[in-house]
Amino acid sequence: MYNPLFVLFSIRMRINQYLASAGLGSRRSVEDLVTRGSVVVNGKTIRDLGFQVDPDNDIVLVKGQLVSQPRKIYMMLNKPTGYICTRSDERDRKTVYDILPKPCNALFTVGRIDKDTEGLILLTNDGEFAEHLMHPRYKVPKVYHVVTASSATPAELEKLKRGVMIKVDDTGPMKKGIIDAVTPLHEKAYEVVLTQGLKRQIRQMFYVIGHPVKKLRRIRIGNVSLGKLPLGHFRELSSLEVKTLLQIGEKKSPTTKK
Repeated sequence: MYNPLFVLFSIRMRINQYLASAGLGSRRSVEDLVTRGSVVVNGKTIRDLGFQVDPDNDIVLVKGQLVSQPRKIYMMLNKPTGYICTRSDERDRKTVYDILPKPCNALFTVGRIDKDTEGLILLTNDGEFAEHLMHPRYKVPKVYHVVTASSATPAELEKLKRGVMIKVDDTGPMKKGIIDAVTPLHEKAYEVVLTQGLKRQIRQMFYVIGHPVKKLRRIRIGNVSLGKLPLGHFRELSSLEVKTLLQIGEKKSPTTKK
């Protein structure tokens, strides 16, 4: 069981940073709460995204509920097939929260993999951590093992790296999906690296080149891999794993020449 611990801050924070660090979503998603007038600080409705919060002394409400700063939690789950990455589903399908203990209902998934895909899912209450892993500019690599119905030729695999047009939703325009690297493992099996995050991207791209996916498994995000974690099991990330994930894509400060 996880008992959230309240932590203290000695500096002021922008309102979206405060809400994200309280586990209400990424910085971008919580901005809607502010602009819609759902956030009240010390009795005053706040719509200014530049508003600064003193976490030690200010009282922050979102939709009438007190917001506090919980202990930041970072979990990994080896998701089986048949589960979706939402808290609830109108079609009563199984979700990853059916696997996790009830205190983990306060966590949200960092991105998603579809119902028919198994493997590594990260969950957290740290919106800034999630934003870093999902934002395209950081190019956090996600590694998958793919089994297809038939073998792809080297030319077809090169086509995947150049990019093919796929659907990003049911009604919008198509977009070019690009696979960063694809390595044959054995006949009809490949290791694929993505830094993009389009809907059902790998399945769509292999379908376009004529080799439908039979099995898809995510094995690694950045430096964090499933290792020997059994299917359907979960664990917390180590502080080193969290630190190294946050370092991916960060610009290094230039070395000062003497």
